This record gives sequence, structure tokens and C-alpha cells, in this order.
Amino acid sequence: MEPITLKLKGALLLVTLLCVSSASLQMSWELLPGGLTVVSKGLSGVWGVNGYGYIYRLRTMAPTASGSRFRGVFTFSQVSSGNEVWAVTKADLIFKYEPLTNTWQQIGGALIKVL
Repeated sequence: MEPITLKLKGALLLVTLLCVSSASLQMSWELLPGGLTVVSKGLSGVWGVNGYGYIYRLRTMAPTASGSRFRGVFTFSQVSSGNEVWAVTKADLIFKYEPLTNTWQQIGGALIKVL
């Protein structure tokens, strides 16, 4: 079996795989510049925030895994992936990701961290 390598341009991605067969699985890791400071994996996929406060989402439907960056005026410090995706900016503003419009909706209030 060939090693599986997942690359996320501009960030380091750590992945946990669950193997249900008895076949051996090898993984190789490649350090890419940029680095993610936060990684969250849930029902809404794998999301991360890099040192510049940009949010990335892992795209796994392509032949090779890749990341897409969300552009905007805010810089984020936290992101959490579950049934929904929530994020907090460096100014403690709260945002919820809207997948149908591919946008972030600001929610009233302030938070320091989302889990």
C-alpha cells in the first residue's frame, strides 16, 4: 500500500485516521510554511486558523486534499467544527459559518474561546 500524504497549502495539518481493516496503513507528514495555530475536526469538516488569523477549511473531495482560505476583514483566533462552525475573532466577536451562502454571520455578544 502506498503512503497517504495530506497537504494543506500554507499550513500544517494533523490528521487522525481510524483504520477498520487489518491492512497496514502508513502515513507521511510534510511540514508546510504558515502553520495552523488552531485545528478543529467535527461533523462540519476540518477547519483551522493560522498565525495571521485566517480561517482555512480542508477540502477532501478533490483527488488531493487542499485547503481554502476565507477572506474577510476580520482576523480570527478560534474556530470550532461540530454540527455547525463557530469562530471568534481576535477582538472577541462571534461568527457562525453559513454553508448555503459560504459566508460568516456575526452573532451578538463576545467570546474569548469556542470549543
